[in-house]
Amino acid sequence: MFTKHSLPKTGLLLFALYVTSATGAGDIPDGPYLGQQPPGSDPVLFAPGIVSDELANRDLAMLPDGSEVYFSANSRNFDLSTILVSYRGTHGWSEPRVAPFAKDKRFKYLEPAISPDGAKFFFVATERDQNNNDIWVMDRSGGQWGKARKLGEHINTDASETFPSITDNGTLYFSRASENPRIEHIYRSRL
Repeated sequence: MFTKHSLPKTGLLLFALYVTSATGAGDIPDGPYLGQQPPGSDPVLFAPGIVSDELANRDLAMLPDGSEVYFSANSRNFDLSTILVSYRGTHGWSEPRVAPFAKDKRFKYLEPAISPDGAKFFFVATERDQNNNDIWVMDRSGGQWGKARKLGEHINTDASETFPSITDNGTLYFSRASENPRIEHIYRSRL
């Protein structure tokens, strides 16, 4: 089982985060940004002990209303990688736990990205014994994420696709590995 205590200690440097609203009480501070100072021009450790804990945390995404926060938790060598989620409720934020869609132990999950309207959730997944990352997507309906599906051949190839980012007009930006393992290119796919 993938647990918080099976990974080495590191933190998450957050350069920018925008949350329209977040309130709550309990173990996790209330207010915008999980009770943290809004982002400025200097990078700071984000939410120590909440998001930035003993895990290798990165790739943070939130619903536009600030009610759900998702982030990757990885071992240093990425042998273990999953996406955690924390929900904001009437009594504050829940303890982060493995997201429901990221529990298949055959896969590594990382790099969550939510569309600006909160209707689509993109992430990267690959089978543990493979090095070919692919981009997946889920649609939101009735306050829940639907079934995850891999994007088609126009996005996913035999190369490794990573770092999905979606704009408000539906354009998907992502990176794709080239034949040179040290070089990746940024691609754009318009809706």
